[in-house]
Formats: sequence, structure tokens, C-alpha cells
Amino acid sequence: MTKRIASGIGAIKRLRVQYNNGDEFSVTAATATKGPKLKVLPFDPHGDRLDLGKRWEKWFERFERDLKYNGCDPSKTPEIAKMALLIYAGTEVEDLHDTLPEPSRPEGTEEENWTAYEQSKTKLKIHFSPKQCNDFAIFELLRMKIE
Repeated sequence: MTKRIASGIGAIKRLRVQYNNGDEFSVTAATATKGPKLKVLPFDPHGDRLDLGKRWEKWFERFERDLKYNGCDPSKTPEIAKMALLIYAGTEVEDLHDTLPEPSRPEGTEEENWTAYEQSKTKLKIHFSPKQCNDFAIFELLRMKIE
């Protein structure tokens, strides 16, 4: 059963699925009434932290493919692309995005190419990408035997 629980710029739909064994789960999806009509589900920032970066990359690749398929070119309409990114990523990612610091412009990127969409994309990529653990590197260094 699909139930509409909000409206405005987009509608939020909750889809409930019940398995044969009686287990239930629900998925919340945002659908836009203006702008690009994408079919990508919101990104789940929870779960296993070990594969969070890969899951983000896969989700973002699907998002950009869907965005281009629906005729939204991020280089021509960066504000719409940024809004679509934040709407379709879900409210948890949007709240997270708002709390993250602004990234610095990468070397070699011209000012006119450093759009709001590129900034948001970079900010979320930095956050969801795996970080190097210095503690483990120190542990490995201490375990080495001097010959």
C-alpha cells in the first residue's frame, strides 16, 4: 500500500512491503512535482560503516544517471541539480549536508565551474568517503620487527 503523507514541492510517499513470513519493512521516497522526476530512492546513511563509501558512490552514480536522463544538466542548471541532490538524497542527508563545513575549491577548478552543485557533491563525497585510520598504521608499525 502506498500512502501520501506530505505535499508541496515534492510529495513523500511511504511504501510498506510485507513478506510471506509476515515481516514488514517500509521505504520512504520523495517524488518531485516540479523539476526533474527521478526514480532514485533516498540514500540510507545508516547501516554498515565499512561499505558506506561504496554505497554512496553507487547511489550517487545512479542519481547522476537519472538526473541526466531526465534532462537536467548540472553544468547548465547547478541550482536545480543541487536542490534535486538534497531532495532525493533524503532528509537525513540534507540535514547532514547543512551541518558539514564548506569544502575548499580544488586546485585547477575555475571559479565559474565551482558551482553550488559541485560544492554540495564534494562536501557529501568527502563525508561519506572512507577515512584512513592512523591508529592502525601505528599498530602495524609497532608490530614490525627490526632485522
